[in-house]
Amino acid sequence: MRKRLLASLSALALLTVVGTSGVAASHVSSELIAGNPTCNGTKIDPVNAGTYNLVGGGTITITLGAGNTFTFTVDGADVTSIVVKGGPNALLYTNPGEGSILHAQVNPNNGKYYGLSHLCINSEKDGGGGKK
Repeated sequence: MRKRLLASLSALALLTVVGTSGVAASHVSSELIAGNPTCNGTKIDPVNAGTYNLVGGGTITITLGAGNTFTFTVDGADVTSIVVKGGPNALLYTNPGEGSILHAQVNPNNGKYYGLSHLCINSEKDGGGGKK
């Protein structure tokens, strides 16, 4: 009985730690950019899951999620910004961390995120330009 209680408490503690870190990692603020901004970094169009070479070096791996969302991991570079185009405008995420859940703006007609048209990834290796 005591072993079962210890195992249950250990599992609960692990779930609490994992759950907390997952929520913290997914919160990222964004800035609305009107229209279709120019991309001077790495453009991913169309947005598909996979690994892409970044301008200046390094790679980014895009993983698509539910409801027109995505996450990413990077190797060999630091991402300084990601512009997500979907619908009539774009969202700028500055210094998004790996594991962040990113998306286009919300469609006011249905309350869901617009589909992902294209991404513009900027890193310290390309000068971080092309944000607007």
